[in-house]
Formats: sequence, C-alpha cells, structure tokens
Amino acid sequence: MIRILKHLIFIFIGALILSGCSPVYIPNAPFVFNNQQQGDYEVNYRQGAYSSNLQGGYAISDNLNLGLALSSLYSAESSVASTVYKATKAYDVNIVAGYYNKFTAKHVFEMNAGVGSVFMSEPQNIKDYYKFYVQPSITFAGTEGRTDTDFTMLTRLVGTSFRSIEGASDTSVFQGYIEPVLSFSVGNQFRFNTQLGVSLGLQENYFKHHSPFIFNIGIGYTLPRKREEAILP
Repeated sequence: MIRILKHLIFIFIGALILSGCSPVYIPNAPFVFNNQQQGDYEVNYRQGAYSSNLQGGYAISDNLNLGLALSSLYSAESSVASTVYKATKAYDVNIVAGYYNKFTAKHVFEMNAGVGSVFMSEPQNIKDYYKFYVQPSITFAGTEGRTDTDFTMLTRLVGTSFRSIEGASDTSVFQGYIEPVLSFSVGNQFRFNTQLGVSLGLQENYFKHHSPFIFNIGIGYTLPRKREEAILP
C-alpha cells in the first residue's frame, strides 16, 4: 500500500511539472460556502500548487449566499528537452452567488454560479479574458460537537473566452472545462480546508497546455450572526 502511494505521489508531481508548461488556464480554488443562516459571513484562504486564493462570503438569506473570490495564478518558467516554456502570471476576480438548502440534518445541497475576469501579465498576448461557471455540490456534515468534519463532492462546469493576439492575427478563443473536486473541512468556526480534483478540457485545448489538477490547503473562519432570543413581555 505504501509503495502504491509513493508511485501515485511521483506521478502526481511529474504531472504537475508537465502541466506547468505555460498554462493559459489555471483553475482557481472552488468556492464552498460554510454559512448556515442569514447574516453569517466567512473568509477562507487556500494555497494551491499554482494559485493563491482569498474568498469571502455572506449569507443574504437562509438560502442565498453572495461571495467574492480573488486569486493569483502563476507557473514558473520551465523547459522540456530543448523547448522553453515561459512563466504564467495572472489575477482572477470572481463574483459568486449561490443557493443552499439543508435538506436533512447532515446534508446540504448547494448550487453556485460565478462570473469573473482574468487579467494576464504573462503571456502578454492574451486579452479580454472572461470566465463563467456553475457548480452543484452536496456536503455531508460530520458529527456535531466541538469539531466538525465536512465532506463535499462538487462538479464545476467552466466556460472561458479570450483573444489571442499574435502579430497581425487576432483570434477569439472559447474553451470549456469540467472539474470534479472533493473538498474537506475540519473544525467549527475556525477550520482547516483542503481540496483535490481534476480539470478536464471539453475540447482540444487551443494552447495544448492547461493545469489539469486542483489541489489546495488552507484555513477558514466563519462568524455566525448573533442569534437573539425573543424577549417575552
């Protein structure tokens, strides 16, 4: 079992190195809300292999969330054989809205949708980069008490569009991805978070390279709204 795990780790590291070859699309960390009732708000920081992610969310009602996600996306310059791949540097800004429903005591259904822009400084020929996505998920809540363990299964469907300018050529590019992800959260108000998943292109990637793995670890904090009991006369 340990030998198999070591092989999987080596394969994963090797795939990360190959996927870092100037990816034009790098997935940010999926947003999983932890709010329970209207007035709750939260903040999460997630560090991934090729992204740093700061997320904030607020429950505007008992069934609706609103969030903002800011991400720094990057890959280092690398070379394979005689080919040199330049670094990727970008910032990703997303607005997220979501419906959630705790349909049993330990199960929460969530449907998030987001729109955003990617501002790329490297490569410099990528302009007007926009993305949108929908993300259904189911969370299995752990035992209630001092420490909760939540497990979330989600699938994010992403559409991207941008212009590639190369000399006199100006090409509009549209690409889609499907991203199944497992998300874990341990803690109550203060949490340890981690996510693991894959990003699969729905058609041949225009630039041949995108980051195919989603992996991050981080921390989060949820501040519940104070529940004031009714004062009887």
